[in-house]
Amino acid sequence: MTDMAHDSSGFAGANGGRLLTSRPYAGDTDLPAIVALIDACEEVDKLDRGTSVEEMRAALAAPGVDPARDLSLWEDDDGRLLGLGRLILTPDNVDVEGRFWFHIHPTARGEMLEGRIIAWGEGRACEAGRAWSQAARLLTFARADKDARITTLGAHGFERVRYFYTMARPLTSPLPTPRAPSGFVVRPLQRVS
Repeated sequence: MTDMAHDSSGFAGANGGRLLTSRPYAGDTDLPAIVALIDACEEVDKLDRGTSVEEMRAALAAPGVDPARDLSLWEDDDGRLLGLGRLILTPDNVDVEGRFWFHIHPTARGEMLEGRIIAWGEGRACEAGRAWSQAARLLTFARADKDARITTLGAHGFERVRYFYTMARPLTSPLPTPRAPSGFVVRPLQRVS
């Protein structure tokens, strides 16, 4: 996996003959459509990122998450959810970091929706940066085997900044006994009052 760095309401544009409109998250009534979109993407992308209504509800209720401002949905003129963008914004001592996820229905990819969702994410991160008087930085991810996503992100100014590895160990033999370095002791964490 690779990390890559780089006004939501009222967008309407032609996308493969469909009129697309963006809107903010409207609450729990949107959850089934969001889950269906993520699952449709998962069926094609195979990223092990499927979800459920309960998981999505919990993610959007987490501390510091403002789904009304940091989740934007794109629907066609029939009200079918074709895309979503989601941000988790965290200021630090230097800048506002916007962790950015986006999902586009497989039938709507490559037509221009990607650019609109990325532009929303950039705009929202910059808005948060202005509010916190800090520069904004947008980060997202792409797996190394997802060339189309990497190409799309590169075309929108994202650059590779970090790589991850997934490592595995067969469980056909016992796990070795952990050894602490000399002078260290492994013990359970004790609660501090």
